[in-house]
Amino acid sequence: MTQSSPLLTAPIGRTIIRLAAPNMLSMVVTMATLMAEAWYVGQLGTEALAGLALGFPMMMLVMMLSAGSFGGTITGAVARLLGAGDRKGAEALAHHAVLMMLLLAGLCSQSSSLEDVGFTACLAVADWCLNRLWPIQICFLQAVSVCG
Repeated sequence: MTQSSPLLTAPIGRTIIRLAAPNMLSMVVTMATLMAEAWYVGQLGTEALAGLALGFPMMMLVMMLSAGSFGGTITGAVARLLGAGDRKGAEALAHHAVLMMLLLAGLCSQSSSLEDVGFTACLAVADWCLNRLWPIQICFLQAVSVCG
């Protein structure tokens, strides 16, 4: 007697909803967190909100790299290895993926703390704004790099 996977035998509609629900919940929580952060920083004043706006493009880049590019690729590769019955290979790949993501977080964190303001200069930010907002942007990007 062979056991069949529910992914192959269950109704497609319920299966897709069951698989998509965690991702949808994650997106809702992420958007709620971003809105709460913007509201909180907005209470601190327009300069703090401008600093948050300067860090937003880099934050989205880090989030998309971790979730989309690396996350999707690693998930697919691990799934292929598990499907082929290579559990040790999948564990090794997952271990290396964690190390690679820690390296990415460190690189993004260090790149945000450099005194070179070339990134924000490209956004045509005034000098007074750079001097006041750079520390806020550094803290924000480092937090995102570590948590993302």
